[in-house]
Amino acid sequence: MLKRSILVLAALFAAVGTSRNVHRHGANHAAHVANTQAQVSAVDIQVQGDVIPDIQNADICSFYKKDSFYVLKFIIAQGFNYNKTQTTVGETVEFNICSPLNGITDEQDACKGRFACVTDSLGKKTPLSGTDFKSSIIPEVMLQRQDDSEKGGLSLVYVGSENSCSNDTNQKLSLRVDLYCDADADRDTNNDAHDLEFNNYEFGQCQIGMKMKSKHACYVFSLGPFFRYVSKYYFLFGLGMILMGLFIGFLGRKLIHPTICMVGTLLFVTLSAWLIFTLAFDRDSSEVTEWIVFGVCCVVGIFVGLLMAWLAKYTAAGLSAYGAVCLGLILYSSVLYKYDNDKQVLFWIFLIAMGIVGGVLGFVLYNHALIISTSIIGSYLFIRGISLYAGGFPNEMLIIEQIKNGQLQDFPGTFWAYFAGFVILTIGMIVAQYKMFNKMDEKDKHPYHRLR
Repeated sequence: MLKRSILVLAALFAAVGTSRNVHRHGANHAAHVANTQAQVSAVDIQVQGDVIPDIQNADICSFYKKDSFYVLKFIIAQGFNYNKTQTTVGETVEFNICSPLNGITDEQDACKGRFACVTDSLGKKTPLSGTDFKSSIIPEVMLQRQDDSEKGGLSLVYVGSENSCSNDTNQKLSLRVDLYCDADADRDTNNDAHDLEFNNYEFGQCQIGMKMKSKHACYVFSLGPFFRYVSKYYFLFGLGMILMGLFIGFLGRKLIHPTICMVGTLLFVTLSAWLIFTLAFDRDSSEVTEWIVFGVCCVVGIFVGLLMAWLAKYTAAGLSAYGAVCLGLILYSSVLYKYDNDKQVLFWIFLIAMGIVGGVLGFVLYNHALIISTSIIGSYLFIRGISLYAGGFPNEMLIIEQIKNGQLQDFPGTFWAYFAGFVILTIGMIVAQYKMFNKMDEKDKHPYHRLR
């Protein structure tokens, strides 16, 4: 609980951006999804998201979907293929998870290099997928209540076959494998351990549906109900972050009381709403109830922010500490994560140290610390807000989970563009604030002038 509480504010800024990236990149697969949805599946499935778009060279069997992180590398078939025979028509379906079919050495074999294939009763093979992983396997989230719990469930849709359906020449053959989250399922990678069965199968249909149970179909990490709620309204939260970032970054020292009130309100609303959503809500919770709870948190948060502004003499240093933590998050995400281990020891030591140093400097170098820290906070908020619409800026919480699972290797160029933008904007805000500061009356520059 403590770990999540410390990370939660960073996640508010980052998680929505990641979720928004998911929506944006999902449009690239529109043509594939149209084909795969040609046949009605045996279960009700809602689709949202895409393969992790933010981190290059991530393990190919890791997926970030619906604010949840899945790792399927443990159920990649090695030395065999998952298979099931439909006895009424005598056809056998074979597939592998994230890896081409095993045991095919003949270069002339129609299923060589494919991820899924069907063999009829006469031994004729027909591919159910292409040969390129990114364009051949589309991950989708299952939200059916009767079969899955809050731990999720993932569908892999195999597309890219050149073969048309016998009953609809405008559609291509495909395979949908519904991976059901079963925490008690056998971890061994063999065909029998996963209760493989057909969801739907009729001769000549366009999409074959299969069901497979696995412990590894459960997500290893999720941002939870609050961030699922936030991600629905990314356009509101994104705009709020951009406006708050500009205000805090350019006017943080000059309008110190409103700045403290704003940051205090944001912290309280984020932490209180996250706690209530986590303890009381799930995927079936009423949207109206969620809005009521969030609204109450906002009202109470305003009073908390006003109280913090009234006690600015004591809370101003906390603002400096928070700015140092924001800087620490950026530095860790860009450089220091490479030197951390799966326990995130460096992460915690670094952030705590940054917070302490920032707080001390807030007392010793009050004006300078506030100008620099509010510029950092404002720049961070602004960049996070922009990323909600443009994408490409990874989530710190996702980065930590990928480190734990050995998935993280490198970032795309867009991340470094954001990083450069953060540095440039921070410097610009610092310069602007110092110009305003130098024009202030000497009495207003005093560290505790008019602060209670």
